[in-house]
Amino acid sequence: MANNRAIIVLSLLAINVAGLNAAEKLPKNCGKPTGSTQDPWMVSFSYQARPNSWKHWNTGTVISQRYVLTKGDVPSQQMSVTLKPHGYTRIYLSATSKDFTKSPDGEIALFRLDKNHSFDDYFQPICLPVSQVLQSTWPNQLTSYIKVGDRIEKPAMSEGASSKCATSPGADELCMVPIEDTTCADTTGTQLYASASINGDQRIVLYGLAVTPGCKDGAHVFKKVASHVDWIVDNIKV
Repeated sequence: MANNRAIIVLSLLAINVAGLNAAEKLPKNCGKPTGSTQDPWMVSFSYQARPNSWKHWNTGTVISQRYVLTKGDVPSQQMSVTLKPHGYTRIYLSATSKDFTKSPDGEIALFRLDKNHSFDDYFQPICLPVSQVLQSTWPNQLTSYIKVGDRIEKPAMSEGASSKCATSPGADELCMVPIEDTTCADTTGTQLYASASINGDQRIVLYGLAVTPGCKDGAHVFKKVASHVDWIVDNIKV
């Protein structure tokens, strides 16, 4: 009985420590609507395919003034990072693979910006599911972000049968299916988000991240962000 009590106390302590770390490292005013018509937490990554040619690699998600969450298969080539890609004044940064910290499974990564960047209508952090309530619940409907050429699609998504996805989801993944017909496009790095109540306010929360390529009838496998929140928070340097 004493051992069980000790385990319970240590578990509660771990939860409290994780919560304190998140409170210290993540912005409180996250996931707020802005005057921007596009997602203000969006960041664009490109890599140098040839000496005079750059190719879009992936999108990233701003989670603080200095950190961006993205997928883990980071190119080895020189990279260019565009902050505020939908804004009037874009910010361009150079990067290499050394600027990324990969998760133990190598599927997600944190990119550390050159400095703390001020938030405005075109540069805002999304919220992460750090609370037990957000981690234990999954919205019935979420929104994804798909870039097809120069066109942006934001299909509403819901959980579907694993067979609908091109690859089978793992233990920390879900197969998400568009509620209405949408373009079948490679959405690796794409966010899966929904509105949720945080301290009585409606905020946009990042629930999923597409880390594997492939598409079947518009369905995609998304990594559950809640499963990696502790790793994300632990690897943010203040």
